[in-house]
Amino acid sequence: MLNEKEKKKYNIIMKVEKGEITRKEASLELKMSIRQIDKLRLIYREHGESGFIHKNRGRISEKKIDKAIIEELKQLYLNEYYDYNFEAFYDELTENKKYKGKYAISYSTLYNTFLNDDIISPLAHKGTIKLYNEKIKKAIINKENISEEKIELYETRQIAFTKAHTRRASNMFVFGQEVQMDACEKKWFGGIVSYLHLAVDKGT
Repeated sequence: MLNEKEKKKYNIIMKVEKGEITRKEASLELKMSIRQIDKLRLIYREHGESGFIHKNRGRISEKKIDKAIIEELKQLYLNEYYDYNFEAFYDELTENKKYKGKYAISYSTLYNTFLNDDIISPLAHKGTIKLYNEKIKKAIINKENISEEKIELYETRQIAFTKAHTRRASNMFVFGQEVQMDACEKKWFGGIVSYLHLAVDKGT
């Protein structure tokens, strides 16, 4: 059975074949080029009405397949591969014998789905990190329904981002070129107020 769109296309091409309307009139009605109209005329002659049924009718959408396995991939990433960037994780899925051929998903689908669900790579860009941090902090403060795995990932990412920032900053110096100092005032020993000093060499 043809749907309404397919039926309209079929009826107009049938009129062209019967000489009731011109190819140009059909192209204007269907918003198609003359060349496309000619292709439809050929389909009409060779297959009749059945030729106008869309070829993907009845097939399972790839997007639906992706949704069916994406939750499993999220759990796999959060529990076992959280320290991998997305490319390395995808390579693991496609090259490791354990997973090879098991997950029919494209890299772009995996990447976009993970980002949309607040799962980010340890090598994420600065802008992405900022938005991610703001969103997760807000969710935690507002006590929104957020899984333990995502909170753990958030905490792990903060450590990774801090380490990455420290490494980048440290690479600008050699030993002794810059020493940063700070002090913290507290009652460290019983009721006595004292100061804990820390000196950090930027190069090391």
